Amino acid sequence: MVLYFYPKDDTPGCTKEAQSFRDSYKEYQGQDIVVLGVSMDDEASHKLFKEKYGLPFTLVADPDGTITKAYDVDGGGYAKRITYIINGEGMVDRVIDSVKTETHATDILAEMAG
Repeated sequence: MVLYFYPKDDTPGCTKEAQSFRDSYKEYQGQDIVVLGVSMDDEASHKLFKEKYGLPFTLVADPDGTITKAYDVDGGGYAKRITYIINGEGMVDRVIDSVKTETHATDILAEMAG
């Protein structure tokens, strides 16, 4: 599983990051990798964001910050841009805190293959 946290729906960097996962989504599906995006936006915001950019993966609403705090990515009212790679046993294999938004999804695929 790829669990990626991002600050806010429909902002420039977050949109580029989401689009990178959208554009690589078939490759993730081909490897049975689930992609989940998490921000502190609510369900209504996520729905509009998904529809506007045709995002095929699940966005998790965390308006009270429960998940964000549990993963220690609370940036003070928003989620920091950090990604967790979680293996089939539910253990965190990698934490990526240096994210290039435009190529993040392909960077992860390359790292997992290598």
